[in-house]
Amino acid sequence: MAPQIDAHFMIHAGSEDYSCFPSLQRHPSGDLYVTFRNAPELGDGTYTHIDTRSTGILKRSADEGRTWEQVGDPIPGHLPQSGVQDPSLTILADGSFLVTYFHWRHQPDHPKARSGAIFEGTWVRISRDQGQTWSDPVYVPVDESRPLAISEPAIQQADGALLLVGYAGMGCGGHASFISRSEDKGLSWSQPTIIAHDLSGMVDYQEPALIDLGGGHLLCLMRAVDRHLTIDDADEQKRQRGLTAWMYQTHSWDNGLTWDLPTRTEIYGHPPNLIQLQDGRILCSYGYRRDPFGVRACFSHDGGQTWDMENEIVLRADGGGFDLGYPSSIQLPDGRILTSYYFHTSENRLRRIEATLWRP
Repeated sequence: MAPQIDAHFMIHAGSEDYSCFPSLQRHPSGDLYVTFRNAPELGDGTYTHIDTRSTGILKRSADEGRTWEQVGDPIPGHLPQSGVQDPSLTILADGSFLVTYFHWRHQPDHPKARSGAIFEGTWVRISRDQGQTWSDPVYVPVDESRPLAISEPAIQQADGALLLVGYAGMGCGGHASFISRSEDKGLSWSQPTIIAHDLSGMVDYQEPALIDLGGGHLLCLMRAVDRHLTIDDADEQKRQRGLTAWMYQTHSWDNGLTWDLPTRTEIYGHPPNLIQLQDGRILCSYGYRRDPFGVRACFSHDGGQTWDMENEIVLRADGGGFDLGYPSSIQLPDGRILTSYYFHTSENRLRRIEATLWRP
């Protein structure tokens, strides 16, 4: 049976808000929780992903996503001139909450500034009371010259260990994807090791997503900038951007100690979000940032070796431009999928958090 869309739900829409980057999880109680980045709009329909006023918001739903209420106070940035970016939620086996996020620091005169800001690194906070209060932030160490950024939550393995993937710029060129581990439920983190890095600097591996398929098998999909695809273009900007929408993937067979060489997939979109369904299939959901703009998904029936792009699922195709997506999906006990994302349309440019309930 072909996938069937049941309903679209609103999670958050503030009249003066710019909301994006949701992260959706299901609590053992059955309640749903979502975190997302929230900041005031700049006015006149303009927006920025770099805003010192941005915070993390946590919301809860007791009716499988139909209605939502805010939990606790917003999670603020804790460094000077820095707001919360990509707050990503993990609900641990013991019921505690872990949120990961990174900081952009507003510093236009810095030599490494991008759009007037620089990466400030990734941080972790823990809640023992289901998001009412949060611990002091814990830093995920890398190298001071290469602070880590993330766009997906940590995952917990069967033995309780946590794995967190992120990306960072490399002094020898390009961006690399990394993996870090915690053996104490997020209180401390190992020095991240490289998942994928192109020493030539021609391919950037960014915004990785990770899934644990058991027996030491990890699958990582990544947003990529592949300059090989535009190397002959006369437009320098196009040469640098490298058609950023084709995702790459790599496998580890030893729980992340070593990784296969990354290969380009046929999935057009970014960034990826991965879950394994009750029937064993892997679901990858992603933003579709070309006309018709929206949110899409596809399945792998063979542990991520191939992807069924002939039967790509279109969840939304009514977006108002490329600034949307970043989906996060969960499967409900009855088998249906709830996919959250940020969205806007041509008629309503307000960036809000929405969700689609559908049957795979």
